[in-house]
Amino acid sequence: MKKLFYVVMILALAATTVLVGCNTPTNSALSSATDVYGMGAVSTVRLLGSNMSASALGTFASVKAATSDNSAAQSDPVKEQAEKFNEYFTALDSFLGDDIVSTTTRENTDTAIPYETEMTVKGKDFNGNDVKYVMYYTETLVKEETEDGEREKEYTLEGIMKVDGADYFLTGERSFETEDDETENEIKIRAYADKNDLSSYIEMEQEHSVEADETEKEYSYGIYVNGELTEETSVKFETERNKDREKTEYELEFISGEAKGKYKVKKETGKDVMKVEYEIDKDKGEFSITPHEGGKYLYTFSDGSSFTL
Repeated sequence: MKKLFYVVMILALAATTVLVGCNTPTNSALSSATDVYGMGAVSTVRLLGSNMSASALGTFASVKAATSDNSAAQSDPVKEQAEKFNEYFTALDSFLGDDIVSTTTRENTDTAIPYETEMTVKGKDFNGNDVKYVMYYTETLVKEETEDGEREKEYTLEGIMKVDGADYFLTGERSFETEDDETENEIKIRAYADKNDLSSYIEMEQEHSVEADETEKEYSYGIYVNGELTEETSVKFETERNKDREKTEYELEFISGEAKGKYKVKKETGKDVMKVEYEIDKDKGEFSITPHEGGKYLYTFSDGSSFTL
């Protein structure tokens, strides 16, 4: 299932140009609904793939078992947390490259698929390989209100994403509010391994607010098993623009569940190396991640030790 981890995440985390309909570009990465739909769908499906089936969502692999041949990992907190961190890192790795990631939407013409819109997400993974994902969905306006200069709209979404020949069922919600110079958007995307079991899923939620010259974007991922939240993770993105290119870093923090720690991930310019600064139980440090054969990653730590995941 690791193969499932190669995409968009919904959501172009790195330099992102969004192409909608007639290929009209927008300059603000992850600011449009289609872009966020794309990232949310890809990242949640990839994260879901890393956890196998819906029935296995609550059973996570033991880091000790994965690194049993590395005695140092048994007593080092950051190494003990590496496998869980790697699940999220793999789901997000396509959004940190220097290359442009794009989403394109058009009317769905495949009569065998009962959804109105076809979205294609293109980009490159950490290894520089081209990746493409296809999502089909229908968005429905369910509420629209205008009162005292405040405008509010709410939508629901239903669709599927095709990954490695498998269809993953998706549902979602989107709300949009604007008043004077303040705009707030909220989007939720849920991915299910089994359409007949809607009690176990992974949910991505994005909150995007713009007020004057200040913009904030925050994403959270929740793993639900039998309707109960078993793990919650926060991801915050920071984008820097240099001439015609954007570079994005992100900070990942485990809020609840067995995993713990805060990680800041950034790519070294011109190198296929990710630097990760971490803080676990007030212990701070850094490790690096480089592509490895077989679609895996090599984790190298400050003490010189390393292992692949």
